[in-house]
Amino acid sequence: MRASRLLKILLLLQNRGKQTAQQLAKELEVSPRTIMRDVDALNEAGVPVVSQRGNVGGLELGFGYRTRLTGLDDDQITALDLMLAYGREGPALFGLEEAGEAVRLKLRESIPSRQRENAPQIDDVMTVQRTALLASSDEAQLVSAFADAIRHKKSVRLKLKSDQKLGRKVFWPEHVSYEATEWFVRLRPHNGPVQTVSLAQIDIVHIHASA
Repeated sequence: MRASRLLKILLLLQNRGKQTAQQLAKELEVSPRTIMRDVDALNEAGVPVVSQRGNVGGLELGFGYRTRLTGLDDDQITALDLMLAYGREGPALFGLEEAGEAVRLKLRESIPSRQRENAPQIDDVMTVQRTALLASSDEAQLVSAFADAIRHKKSVRLKLKSDQKLGRKVFWPEHVSYEATEWFVRLRPHNGPVQTVSLAQIDIVHIHASA
């Protein structure tokens, strides 16, 4: 979490210029004291953040420093795809909220300052209620767990509600899909044919991701 905040501070200073600790604190929803501790961490890491006192003081990058750290890592690329497919809350479906916020910041801060300042914040002019993709918190946890297992090539241990036998079986999830009003997961067992099941058929108490 802190690493993400340090990156945000760096990008904000690079693209907006001098900022006060209070401005950064409001933007990142932390205290000014936390911002100053983060600035110390950036300086220790070799990023020259200069602090100036007085009425025109503030924090800014020194010595013409600029970072090229504007690319997207694997999670951020996935989060971007989810935003394009499902909207702003898409990354949350797969437990990638932080990666989604990093993508939004990088995209917005890549826009020239004048255009960024003149463009309205979409949250100020439009409100869209969350879709019904996830009807319950249990379903949300399952989608996130399967997505994590697929991304990191993990197996899962679960028990289907229709299985009368006790214990869990090992599967490798291959694909998660939303069709009509229901989520499905395609599962490959250790032995036997691949099967696609509804999340509603899974006893979530018995699911456990393992490497």
